[in-house]
Amino acid sequence: MAKQSLVASLGDLPLQTWIRNRHTHLVGFRLDRKRRLVAESWIPNIGLTPEEVCMYLRVLAQAADRFEYILTGKDAE
Repeated sequence: MAKQSLVASLGDLPLQTWIRNRHTHLVGFRLDRKRRLVAESWIPNIGLTPEEVCMYLRVLAQAADRFEYILTGKDAE
């Protein structure tokens, strides 16, 4: 989750987020009510194996780290 201070400093963040979401299949980004950038993934909750859940979590974490780097030039964790 990107903090509100980062979100406020990036004037074109809504456009960048929309463009990013157009090219992402398993992960999406949105601004929450507190104007923080949140990464999320939508997965079926029936029939997933533990390995599949781990795969989704890895993809989510990698996409969030990549987008953070694109926006800030660093990986702050």
